[in-house]
Amino acid sequence: MHLLLSMSGMLVVILLGSVLVLRLLCLFRDWSQRQVMQLLVLMTPLVSLIVLIGGLQHVLKPDCALNTLAWDSMLDVAVLLLVGSNMVGALGLGLERLVLMKRVMQQQEAIADPDLQSLVDQFAHQRGLSRLCLQLVRLDRPCALLYGIRRPTMLLSTWMIDRLDRHELEAVFVHELAHVRRRDYLLNWVALLLRDAFFYLPTSRIAYRQFHHEKELACDDLVAQLTKRPLALASALTKVWLYQVDDSPSNIVQRLLGRGESIADRVDRLLGMRNPALGKPPMRFFSLSVGTSISVVLMDIAVSLAFTVALLNC
Repeated sequence: MHLLLSMSGMLVVILLGSVLVLRLLCLFRDWSQRQVMQLLVLMTPLVSLIVLIGGLQHVLKPDCALNTLAWDSMLDVAVLLLVGSNMVGALGLGLERLVLMKRVMQQQEAIADPDLQSLVDQFAHQRGLSRLCLQLVRLDRPCALLYGIRRPTMLLSTWMIDRLDRHELEAVFVHELAHVRRRDYLLNWVALLLRDAFFYLPTSRIAYRQFHHEKELACDDLVAQLTKRPLALASALTKVWLYQVDDSPSNIVQRLLGRGESIADRVDRLLGMRNPALGKPPMRFFSLSVGTSISVVLMDIAVSLAFTVALLNC
């Protein structure tokens, strides 16, 4: 019972602190600052590991075992197993995603195209972006995505080559290069891992949903800045969207597009040439947010240590 109460109290404190940080997001228009805040919300529940370790010591402590009813001890063990299995399961699921993605991509029929790789390298060099390895596959549906963690590779279908003109193709390439520049391929995997580990916290699901959606908007804005042709990306997205409407979407297309209203918002922003992410919040808002976020984390750590001490003292 001690561990259940401690974990419940700790999660309530984390939940309230995360809600406060998410509320502060309305002050920000810069994507990188919003990304930091969202990742902070996803990482904050990790401080509950302190209570979990204290609970493990509490269960194994002989004095506590002698002075506790059998059902109480069983309840503490159940809480330990439940929370611990969630974290281990999330890690296993994350590793499984990597293995399955790599296996699926290796099974695709790759096409050697040095000219296309040179074109991608040229776009990257002209705009000061990192080089990206391209894997062209024979696939009669739209596909342009990154896979891999240490060395990301761009998977591009022949459908994109056949249906998009040069400007549209350039916009797609720069969009994926922008993901590499922001390290979205790695951060998204970490964020998904944390969301799965703490799926029972609504703030974790909200923060991940915002993070996943806004990384696409941030890259759209970078494409508009670097190419000076936002309509080219809007046209490419529209062609892919029309394919989704006319045909039954496959899983890979759904991952590319997300929900229908999401891509509609992206096209609308690009057509209207609205770039709300280019503005930065006043420095006082940034200082307020950083100070509040640090205070929330320190408060969570202090509360978790207090709960842990109380557990060990049983």
